[in-house]
Amino acid sequence: MAIYDNKMINENLERNILHMFMNRLNSLLLCLIMTGCFMAVGSPVKALAAGQSDYELLKTKIIKAYKEYKTELDISSFDFYINEDKSSIKKVMTEVVNKTTSLFYTSHSYSLEYTGTSGKITKIQLGYAAEYKYQSGSVNKSAIKKASNKINRQITKITSQLKHDMNSVDKALFVHDWIAKNTSYEDKSSDNGRLTEYGVLVKHKGNCQGYSLAYAAVMEKLGISVRFVDSDSMGHVWNQVKIGSKWYNVDVTWDDPVGSETGKNQDGVVHHSFLLASDSYMKSHGYYGFQATGADSKKYDKSYFKNVTSAFDYRGDCFVYMDSSGIYKRTHVNSGSAKCLCKVKGICFIKYNSVKYYYIAYNRIYIFSLKSNRSALVWSPVKQYGYSYYITQIKYSSGKIKYYLINKKKNKQKRGSFEVKKSGLV
Repeated sequence: MAIYDNKMINENLERNILHMFMNRLNSLLLCLIMTGCFMAVGSPVKALAAGQSDYELLKTKIIKAYKEYKTELDISSFDFYINEDKSSIKKVMTEVVNKTTSLFYTSHSYSLEYTGTSGKITKIQLGYAAEYKYQSGSVNKSAIKKASNKINRQITKITSQLKHDMNSVDKALFVHDWIAKNTSYEDKSSDNGRLTEYGVLVKHKGNCQGYSLAYAAVMEKLGISVRFVDSDSMGHVWNQVKIGSKWYNVDVTWDDPVGSETGKNQDGVVHHSFLLASDSYMKSHGYYGFQATGADSKKYDKSYFKNVTSAFDYRGDCFVYMDSSGIYKRTHVNSGSAKCLCKVKGICFIKYNSVKYYYIAYNRIYIFSLKSNRSALVWSPVKQYGYSYYITQIKYSSGKIKYYLINKKKNKQKRGSFEVKKSGLV
């Protein structure tokens, strides 16, 4: 979850506000540099605040300037004044930096220049993240283009797995699950990438801002309309997607839960509680402090997938998934009927290969085959750890099953792994 501070243009920046006055010879021009928070200098002449259309045009110009790698933007053609417009410009900068895909290289600070006599704002100094600047302070275009190529390759990797007969709901869920499966929540202030689609899609780490930007970037590539919703009160941001003529909320961050015991990402666990939800659903499930957005359709508020806690594995002609009653497959997420392949009360459904999956049930690890629709016992912790330890997570990686155990009575945790044969069985 992101944390916002009203003196900064981005969540949890943990940076000191800088005050610096610069005098220019033969001019009454004064410049106050701060991180998203501005004060008036001298006694500016009172002026009327700019209109909403001016701010929209300003936003467009700022985005264009960033895409052209400019470090400053002349806005003297606007009638912006420091007392009347500083907070609105701050909101515009926040929108640009936090809610615009492809601008992963921006920093979360900026500065304004304005005249001391009238208070008219004449320039915006645009900030860039340290990793995309040379020591001299100039923009490192090569580093930006290299990072952008990595993002685009990853987006292509995701979208190339989608088939022409998938509908918009199928695509919305597929991208949701891909990000949740492949991303660990990260909110260290030292990791600027966590705030961007680069952090999520390339480094596979991010916070709510990174998750929402990554989801938006992929959905935009698919031609599906997407936008952002935020709550200052919650310190959180998420997405909305347009399916047909209706908008629905999608919060990948909260659908990718961390373990309550470890505080870390849970491999094999993907929730769908906040996939394609109405505003009223969100408010009844703990969301607050956000404006009504017109997402009033309740079509999917009671959908079966709200209770699915595994990722949906798309196999080219159908989705395979596990809920609390068994393993199922269906052609489309939102239409047709589901076929039960195996009745079992399992959790942590993870893919092994093209036809086999691992899961946890009855405090044991099982493998399931799509060819036979049968499960086989793979491993139990009893012999090695006794009856007091319970399996809570598993992950398949590099020929091994990695597991996580917990003993709640003794408040102890254990990790381990074992190798698997080519068949997937121990």
